[in-house]
Amino acid sequence: MCVITTAVAGTTTAAVLANTAIASSILAAGLSAYGSYQSGKAQAAQAEFQAKQANANAKAALEEGRVAEAQQRRKVAQTMGTQRASLAASGADISDMNSSAQNILGDTAQWGDYDARMIRYNSEMQAWNYQNQGTQYAAQAKQASRAGAIGAGTSLLQGASQVAGQWYNYKKA
Repeated sequence: MCVITTAVAGTTTAAVLANTAIASSILAAGLSAYGSYQSGKAQAAQAEFQAKQANANAKAALEEGRVAEAQQRRKVAQTMGTQRASLAASGADISDMNSSAQNILGDTAQWGDYDARMIRYNSEMQAWNYQNQGTQYAAQAKQASRAGAIGAGTSLLQGASQVAGQWYNYKKA
């Protein structure tokens, strides 16, 4: 009678241990899947933030370029005003379109406009670079989100495989 009780107790203990191992594997798979999913969400959120920041930087670069261009144009206008006053004070005929005074004023206007357009171009290129960064960050966000979901699925499948193996070994024994 004592042998039967011990054998039954041993079988019960083995069943409890097997069920505990299976339950632990299920829990581990679930936690691993949740961790992968949350990691993907966190990485996606970070990349989305960086994308928004890059787009804000692009807008700021364009605005700074507009301001700098306007400042350059005002500076050129002031320089031309100073040149006109100096040329007129020295006796040059600034109304004669073929005079060297008009050539000086024309060159100042031309190079001033070139500098202003170059400022605009540089700010547009800087904004374009920021926009490209934003696009790359947005793509990273999508990729991180997908990777989190795939990692979660992989964890669940690996866990299911492990549980199935444990269940098979338990039933086989």
